[in-house]
Amino acid sequence: MIIVLFAILVKLKHIMAEYPINVISFNINSAGKDYCVPPHRHNFWQFYYLKDGDVEMTVSENKFCLTNGNSILIPPRVIRSPKCIGKPPYYMFVLFKNICLDIDGMREKVLHAQSEQQDQAQKIFDEIKMPKDMNSSYLLTSTLINLLIELRRMLEQKQTFSEEYYDEIVSKVDMYMRSNLHLPLRRKDIAHIAHVSPPHLARIFHHVLGMPPLKRLTQLRMQHAKFLLSQSTQPITTISANVGYESISHFSRLFRKHSDKSPRQFRKEFFENLT
Repeated sequence: MIIVLFAILVKLKHIMAEYPINVISFNINSAGKDYCVPPHRHNFWQFYYLKDGDVEMTVSENKFCLTNGNSILIPPRVIRSPKCIGKPPYYMFVLFKNICLDIDGMREKVLHAQSEQQDQAQKIFDEIKMPKDMNSSYLLTSTLINLLIELRRMLEQKQTFSEEYYDEIVSKVDMYMRSNLHLPLRRKDIAHIAHVSPPHLARIFHHVLGMPPLKRLTQLRMQHAKFLLSQSTQPITTISANVGYESISHFSRLFRKHSDKSPRQFRKEFFENLT
């Protein structure tokens, strides 16, 4: 009994003295539409988090589509290669040595961050860009550990509901909506693509993304509208039609709701900030 207690105390002392991971580097970067990194390896674990944009991450021979708030955990010495497949990416990647954190079940899966996890990721972005003091590295590491643990718990909860099946449906529907933003898509049209009923598709989307399909469709339309407003000279009426809105007033109301600016004001401020 005394020996067992001593062993537990020694283990607790070891855990308290060290982090369960040893971070090698934190990195954030933004890239253009030509973003394409050749196949490569790292000797450490890599946590890749996409804050904004659209990226296809190839790991070994598997392809994973990442969008805003998605991440993927890649084990050491595995070949990986990310490339832009839509909106230019703004991303973070962290290289670390795993000492005792239970993360093996998270490897090579698309991890969907909810609002709380996105807030944690934002703290890491902010701290990397502007470290507050000498304790910055401790804050970064502890926040990353919390983020990984929460993503692991969410993944375990999802697995109870057939993770691969749900992810496959959401990915398929998401790609369909991205390719048809200009069409007047209805709930039954979207559900037909996944071969499920509209109510069942809504439950799947709520489980995986925390929102119904039509809300996700609106989110994608607003993201693409921002891209067109900032990267093209198309008239706003044309942009409205290109993202599925015949009514310019309806488009403007939705755009203001999502960005607190009218489309015209968003474009004006974007180009003013470039000068």
